[in-house]
Amino acid sequence: SKTTVLLHSLHRMKNLTDKEMTSFAPQLQKYDMDGYVGMVISDNGILRKRKAFFLYYMKLKGNMLFYFKVTEKEEVVESQLEGCQILEACIPRLDDGINDEYKYRITLIYPKLMEDKSVFAFYVRDRTQATAWEQAINKGRYEFLRKRFSDLRNQIQELSGNDPVEGTYFACKPVLDPGLEAPRKPGTAPNGPEMPYIELSIACSSLVSVSPESIPSPMIKVSLFDESNGKWIKFCQTETVENCADPQFVYTIRLSEEQANSHSRARFEVYDVRDKKEGIVSRIGQSDCKLSLLKNSDGLNTLEIKGADEEENLKGFIYIQIYNSNGDSSRAQLVAKRLTQYMQSDDHKRSENLLTISKEIQDHSLILNSITSSYRLPQSNSNQVIRVTEIMSESKQVWDITIGLIQVCMIEETERLYELEELIGLNQRWQDRMQDLLEEKKSFVNHYRSCIDHLSKHEAKQLTFKRSIDKKETWLECMPTNLHVQTMKVTTGSTAADVSKLTSQYDLITVGCSTAYNLKYKSGGLKRLLQSESPLSLQNHLEKRVRSLLDQLPLLMNNLRKNVYDVLKQACRKQKLEMQLAMTELYKWMGSDFYALLATPLIQEGLLSLQQAKTTPPSPSKRNVQSVVYNNPDEIQNDPLTFGFTDSEFDTLNLLESDYSLSEMIKRTESHLDALNSQVKEFVNDEFRRRLQQEQWDLLMKPSADAMLESAQLMFSQAKLALLFSIYSDYFQLSENGFPTGIKGLRHRRDICFTQAAATIVVSFTIHLKSNILDWSYMAQLHNIGFLVHWESLISTCGEENSMLEDIEVTVSDINSNLYFQLISQSEDLYDDKPIIKGNRSRVIVQIPVSQSLFQLLPYPLQTGQLIKVIWLFFNVGINEQQTIADRIGTSTNQDRLNRNSLNDLHKYFAKYSELFLFATEDFGKSVEDTRKMLERLHELVAQRKQKQVEILQLSSLLCRKMNASRITSCKSGKDRTSMSCTLEQCRILSLNHNLREDTFYPTLDAMRLTGTRIYNAQKNVGERCYAFNKLQRLMIPYDYRAPEGSYKKLQT
Repeated sequence: SKTTVLLHSLHRMKNLTDKEMTSFAPQLQKYDMDGYVGMVISDNGILRKRKAFFLYYMKLKGNMLFYFKVTEKEEVVESQLEGCQILEACIPRLDDGINDEYKYRITLIYPKLMEDKSVFAFYVRDRTQATAWEQAINKGRYEFLRKRFSDLRNQIQELSGNDPVEGTYFACKPVLDPGLEAPRKPGTAPNGPEMPYIELSIACSSLVSVSPESIPSPMIKVSLFDESNGKWIKFCQTETVENCADPQFVYTIRLSEEQANSHSRARFEVYDVRDKKEGIVSRIGQSDCKLSLLKNSDGLNTLEIKGADEEENLKGFIYIQIYNSNGDSSRAQLVAKRLTQYMQSDDHKRSENLLTISKEIQDHSLILNSITSSYRLPQSNSNQVIRVTEIMSESKQVWDITIGLIQVCMIEETERLYELEELIGLNQRWQDRMQDLLEEKKSFVNHYRSCIDHLSKHEAKQLTFKRSIDKKETWLECMPTNLHVQTMKVTTGSTAADVSKLTSQYDLITVGCSTAYNLKYKSGGLKRLLQSESPLSLQNHLEKRVRSLLDQLPLLMNNLRKNVYDVLKQACRKQKLEMQLAMTELYKWMGSDFYALLATPLIQEGLLSLQQAKTTPPSPSKRNVQSVVYNNPDEIQNDPLTFGFTDSEFDTLNLLESDYSLSEMIKRTESHLDALNSQVKEFVNDEFRRRLQQEQWDLLMKPSADAMLESAQLMFSQAKLALLFSIYSDYFQLSENGFPTGIKGLRHRRDICFTQAAATIVVSFTIHLKSNILDWSYMAQLHNIGFLVHWESLISTCGEENSMLEDIEVTVSDINSNLYFQLISQSEDLYDDKPIIKGNRSRVIVQIPVSQSLFQLLPYPLQTGQLIKVIWLFFNVGINEQQTIADRIGTSTNQDRLNRNSLNDLHKYFAKYSELFLFATEDFGKSVEDTRKMLERLHELVAQRKQKQVEILQLSSLLCRKMNASRITSCKSGKDRTSMSCTLEQCRILSLNHNLREDTFYPTLDAMRLTGTRIYNAQKNVGERCYAFNKLQRLMIPYDYRAPEGSYKKLQT
């Protein structure tokens, strides 16, 4: 009761005037917390505003933060209330203070207010006081008190069976908060339960049109009564049924238990939509009722539709069918029930039940801010009902994944800085050049570091995804644009009880194009920049070859150490024959691999250029080589054999100060090798062997071995520096010719495209894995063939969008070559772990944590760390008005090439897929044969090269779904064309897989686009609940991809 009174009082406080607040504050006797604080207050001076530091006495009561004036003697003046902060919709944050005395600052952030009113701050002296204030403010926030009130109310109801606040203001929570924009999102709140407490299916009959000569096109608006302000608040609306006096609406109204309480009232207003384009509607009538009467009734409920005057003639009837969950809709109860069945079942049934559990558990660690819509649809040739639930969610992990991918790029660029710093001792001209490159690389690294810092603070910025209007933001450049997880759950049955079990689930990732929006397209995309004749292409090819040689150098040095180690090991054991064989192998290897690498033209040319860039040669560097004494063969076997030089010394060795040429160092190495060979021959000789019987042979041979390895390391270091110099001298030539090599350069653009695409594919993999991790055939497919990704794109081949395709073409190659997945075991719960990203640009490994219980069920190769390859198929068909222009002038080359390449990869994947499941069941064999026929048809479509051949997208997506592929759909912004394609695919799946009645296909399609989740995707991005098409654009789009009338207008996206 005290909590109720407090909340009721706090609600009334919002309407108090300053005078009333001043008289009210001193009346409060007990406070939750109080104390002296410092505040910085702006003071209007004569010429400009000044900021001064003042001392106040602050008191916290409930969700109200009062602060009073203090005299010079630090006495509190209770009658002088300086101000009050309402702790509602705010976030407290602890920061550093302003000076040594006030070391800590408490900041209250109000995200919903304007910027100049969004922050309130005060300062405290010590850490203990700061933590206490932060905790007290958190507990005093209106949201915390509201939750506490709800929890206490539920506990009392469970214990006594009575509602302790029945008949009061708090008996019915307002349906719509006053600050939110109507209409409300369909179904439950963004984080509400997936399954509703009750679901309403609506139909009408005998509707009377406003115009006697026409048939009405009805639409129903549903409003709920808000008892807090005595107003009706719009909740949702149905789709429009064209020219029908007896409509059956497929859109259903989903209400949570809180919304459908015993006091809730609903109003159903029926409108005749006369002109969708202009938004002209006429009101037919309405019907009001209590939801408790509908909820407690059985069967169909009939309501009369009346006009404004209740004595008017009837305007028709509304029929409402209630689907009541009876308490079984709780996800926790459902999972508990399934787990009980699993534990009580026989061993041969456990895998089946566990699979059911994994499909029914909604993975809330992967998604957030879900929006739901539901429909009840008729089946063809059946009395059963198809229940469809759309869920559109944001990805929780995409921020961490993007940060991890940027870190891979940043670490590699940092290594490039170290390489540049090794190139010292050059003449002044080259030192200046290298210094310029060094500064450019540093700015590149700092840019990535800044992006990571900003992305890490996305929660403080109140961002949960990257909106399409933010796609040119620099700090969001590597984030996928408008990424959402679209899930359609389909159940069938003739009664409510029949549809309580999930039968099918279809996941789809929707996203904007993976391209460098902020770098623009003045010089085209990546494909054009990497044309065979361009300087960027030549430099990219050179760097690939040089990096390949640089990777070989440490391997060759390790092989040389191993061969020398084998000789010394046999010498330590005094094995004559084995020592001779090891020495022979060493000579053979030196001739075939060692000298061959050093003789490559790249190294020779690099050495010549490096010599020309050097200053006057100084004296040779000298190094002391420490010998290692081995007392027995075991010590040799366990020793890493780092003769003289360690790996770290080899990496940082700089030989620009050496005047030895490569040929001279080769001769020195050969002389030391000959000396080592001579010692081997002496030990083989009987006379020497008897004389040295008591000596340690390896100790005698060690100086020659150390000297040879020292010379070899000198050569490798010289070769490494020569290769590095050839790369960076080429970088400098590019920079002189106007090609940036750091920020806004080719590497930067490639990183942006790769991180956006890779982050999208990683999100897709995690979603797909959670649904299929217990499917043995799918897991076998993963480790034997790879992860198949079908990416459908709708961007045109004209203007900037054509350059986006050029970015995509190179990115597809990078992803297929460099991105891998690996499953690792974790003791924590599967759904709470984040992917771990390792490697470098040429080999990015994304480790997906899996709980130990599930990890043990994986195929053995995946348990041992086998990498999962990514096969990305990218099919594009432009559908907008720009594609019409492109088709006329013949600029669809990029699209045709992408489709052909993806088709070839699909052929290869299908060959492996059919071979893997060659001995599967007979039904599976038929499915493979059907897939083969579909693949042949797809081959014909790609070869035809017709204008706007959207059947390529539809057929390829269906074909890849049959092969367990993950599905991604995109356009420029992932919002308008993507929504049209997404809803069309959902309706096609319902028609092909669930026997959707043919005459309801297009009404269902329009309902999904008008009242489904996708139109809220547009609202989240641009602030308006409509798609961004104008009339001309809509006419140019293929019929199945056109937005319904009244759902679109011209917008800037």
